[in-house]
Amino acid sequence: MRVPGGQVELVEFDGTQLSKGPAAQRMEHWIMQALRRRQLSPEDIHQLPQHLHHAGFVDIERRVVGIPTGCHAGKYGQMAWLGWSSYARIMKGMLLEDGVTAWEFERTMAEWQREVNELPTITQVHIFSARRPGATTAPSAPSSSSLLSSSSQTANTGTENGQPSSLPRSPRMW
Repeated sequence: MRVPGGQVELVEFDGTQLSKGPAAQRMEHWIMQALRRRQLSPEDIHQLPQHLHHAGFVDIERRVVGIPTGCHAGKYGQMAWLGWSSYARIMKGMLLEDGVTAWEFERTMAEWQREVNELPTITQVHIFSARRPGATTAPSAPSSSSLLSSSSQTANTGTENGQPSSLPRSPRMW
């Protein structure tokens, strides 16, 4: 930020689903492998509290929300599936470069969509918020995160045995 004070809210996901079937596991494996080969990882979001702390933010909070995914979960479940399928399609080029065939990809996508609509699949979303010292916490318009009932915890940015403290990761369904 270029001015003193201010607030930030980040909504991220770590590339995993809970209660997933074999096609989802296969797609997750392919995507994680492709990202790691390129020194990228959605799992890096677990370091965001430490990065926010080092950037001078205070009152760092992280909420983990489980969003039911698939047609059985109504409009939000369909939107969650749309997000996942779009993410996979964006990654398709990398997967093909890494040896996944177009046929394997499309077959897995079709199987994954069936699984998501049959299993109680949960998309885990991480919501981080923080403020700069001196920033006021004036009421604001409701954000997407305020529409979700979630667990809320203040991030411990200290260390334990020389290692950054980790935050619990137990999602709640809304």
